[in-house]
Amino acid sequence: MAQTVKTIYVDDLDDTEITADQATTVAWSWRGVDYEFDTSADRLAGFESADETTTVAQLLAVSRRVSGRRAAVRPVGASTVGADAAEIRAWARDNGIQVPDRGRIPAPIRDNYLAARSRSR
Repeated sequence: MAQTVKTIYVDDLDDTEITADQATTVAWSWRGVDYEFDTSADRLAGFESADETTTVAQLLAVSRRVSGRRAAVRPVGASTVGADAAEIRAWARDNGIQVPDRGRIPAPIRDNYLAARSRSR
């Protein structure tokens, strides 16, 4: 039995069929995660010339996640003052709070330490 396989290329942005010679895969990253989507060469030219108005939310909705982990988002200018792990562990132990010897310090312990530190200033 003979079999024929037909590949149909579709623009991920508007679901229109595009020819094989026009199909382009666009790789991009957002907050540490790699994505890709397929579009036509003409539409890609629109992106590159700033004629295209597409939001990041729209791109995220149509893109395939390729790799990467979501990066923790920290507000610009967020303070890391007093975030020394050894200092926080010592404070926690002095105050009868169980804290792991290694690894990440749980957020509630870190928050309590920072609050206590700000009260003592």
